[in-house]
Amino acid sequence: MNLKGLAVSQGGKEKPTDKAGKTERISITYTIDENPLAEIGQHTIYFRIVNPEGFVLADAGQSVRKFKSEKGDDIAYSRSVTVNYDGSKLTKSITWDQDAFNPGTYKVEVYIDGYFAGTEKLSLN
Repeated sequence: MNLKGLAVSQGGKEKPTDKAGKTERISITYTIDENPLAEIGQHTIYFRIVNPEGFVLADAGQSVRKFKSEKGDDIAYSRSVTVNYDGSKLTKSITWDQDAFNPGTYKVEVYIDGYFAGTEKLSLN
């Protein structure tokens, strides 16, 4: 998984930045490796974006959304996407836009169909 803080110009052009005051978007690029044993078909990927204060980010005006983990726990998440996996390597990106990002370390956790798949951190100064 690769995380980037992005500044966005008025024309929509993105420029990488590690400055919290300039960051308007976080780009999350993730890869699901080739796995001939994995179930073919649609899978739901859940992203938990945790801010430096430890809170899971949510879309403005949305109530907290939760999914069931493989252990049966309700876990809050920021965004979900559905992918059609055919067993081959799959790379995709999503973005998280926000008016202001506080300085500190953001953590992104990824779950596929409720199973923990990985985590990555992004530091904004």
